[in-house]
Amino acid sequence: MAVKDGDFSEFGIGSSGFTITNVTYIDNYMDSGKPAVSLSFTSRPGREYAIDFSTKLNPEGQPGGWLEVQNGVMSEGAVTTFVDTIVAGITPTLFYRVREL
Repeated sequence: MAVKDGDFSEFGIGSSGFTITNVTYIDNYMDSGKPAVSLSFTSRPGREYAIDFSTKLNPEGQPGGWLEVQNGVMSEGAVTTFVDTIVAGITPTLFYRVREL
């Protein structure tokens, strides 16, 4: 039905409505005493994603610019959740983005 209506997003063509749907800060992840950030985002089955972070939204290569936290995050279906325990808590403000690989 989507193709009939002109929506080719399942095939990687056009807008897919991709978005981060939830961001949750966790003070004490799994009783480890360490912080974490849980990101949920819309995804497509069978696809792989990379998660990036920035402290100041500067371009890559500049201080505070985008750096990769993790790549190879496999889709869990229509919504995927990634828990960042790598850079969460390094600074009071972090920005995240998700890229399809």
